Amino acid sequence: MTSTKTAQLRVHGTPAVATTAGDGEQAVLCVHGLASQRALLTPLVERLAEAGYRALAPDLRGHGDSGGPRGLLSRDRVLADLRAWHRWLEDEGTQLRAIVGHSLGGLWALAAREHRGIDALAMVATPASIRRETAWLERAIYRVGYRLQRLVDPLGLTLRVPNRVGLDDVLETEEAIESARRLDLVQGSIPLANARELLALDGPAMAADTEIPAIVARPTRDRLVPEASTRALYEALAGPRTWLEVDGPHECFFDVTGRACAQAIVDALAAALEGSHEGQQDRDRKEQETDRSVSE
Repeated sequence: MTSTKTAQLRVHGTPAVATTAGDGEQAVLCVHGLASQRALLTPLVERLAEAGYRALAPDLRGHGDSGGPRGLLSRDRVLADLRAWHRWLEDEGTQLRAIVGHSLGGLWALAAREHRGIDALAMVATPASIRRETAWLERAIYRVGYRLQRLVDPLGLTLRVPNRVGLDDVLETEEAIESARRLDLVQGSIPLANARELLALDGPAMAADTEIPAIVARPTRDRLVPEASTRALYEALAGPRTWLEVDGPHECFFDVTGRACAQAIVDALAAALEGSHEGQQDRDRKEQETDRSVSE
């Protein structure tokens, strides 16, 4: 069994916590999804470490063991968290080479694609957008709720709606469901302050500007995100891309399929990083040849 450790830092004064494993010189950052936390990615962290990487999975602020208002998300907040952990990895003497995002975390990985040194991305069970996965009435309720939230902001109140996604929507086995329930791994409500920004997230638009190698993995028994949504994200990618089907439900890493799912992602990621390295070597060689031609 791979040994994991807990890392801690502060992001804008708020305590933040992550699970880390491995001692490789190349690091992979693993990002959880909406109303989730890092514990659901532990098998992925362990398998990355076994493959020779330094793996790190943080609880975004407002999730898991990290501080901050529960469930509060925004692009700026998430990117600030990821930058802070990126710096932490550099201080540890490792180079961040790739980001793996699960569910909504895949869109956060896309948003962070321009971090220096990132050579590959993997998005697992990731929708093209939240907007296309919600009915018009639900979107209307979220928009009204968001406006109400802005009205009560000065009073320090937080309006929330129940999380419509249950554990039986994302897990299959009773053992996994009971374990997730006992550990309280999925938040039961979502703050309406998230609504406007999350509905505006546009995965295909971000993918169209993504030229580094990217893996889009779909769990074959995902009952939460339709294949068409994940496929739309894949089709929009501008750079080298890999479509990968892995066995399991939406939370494929936490159910009995965890290790096999993680192994498939690790293998695909290793191939993408190798291809990225060879591509960079080709680009460097062509630049050198061009420089010689100009000098001659």
